[in-house]
Amino acid sequence: MKLGILLNRIWDVFVYALVAIALGSLVYYIMMESFNLPIYALPCSIIFGILFFLFILREEKKLKSAQDS
Repeated sequence: MKLGILLNRIWDVFVYALVAIALGSLVYYIMMESFNLPIYALPCSIIFGILFFLFILREEKKLKSAQDS
């Protein structure tokens, strides 16, 4: 049972990371095409990916604490 929970958690983190990378790439594309800003794709994807990932973890923590109480 614990292995299943661990694998589920790993899968969730993997999916969150993929979505974060996709959102970071989308932000990069919008900034490059719309504003012609000289930014680099990799740092933009990493920064927005980390911010999105932290947001998801925070929301998940809130949801878990609400379910516990």
